[in-house]
Amino acid sequence: MITAVGWEAWDSSQSTSNILFGEFGNTNAAGTRVSWAKALTSEEGISTILPTYSSWVDSTYLGVSAP
Repeated sequence: MITAVGWEAWDSSQSTSNILFGEFGNTNAAGTRVSWAKALTSEEGISTILPTYSSWVDSTYLGVSAP
């Protein structure tokens, strides 16, 4: 279970300046989120997030939802 604050750095020495945590259509996101969290207005294609995914992601599992 993710706490209401979302993800956080393990300790103060970790920089979060280059982190983006994006969610789209999350219905369990009650409460506040970390400063780098962003609510997406539309789905992002895997090629936008991982431009070279086709060489190492098994496409059989793309678009499969968790039970």
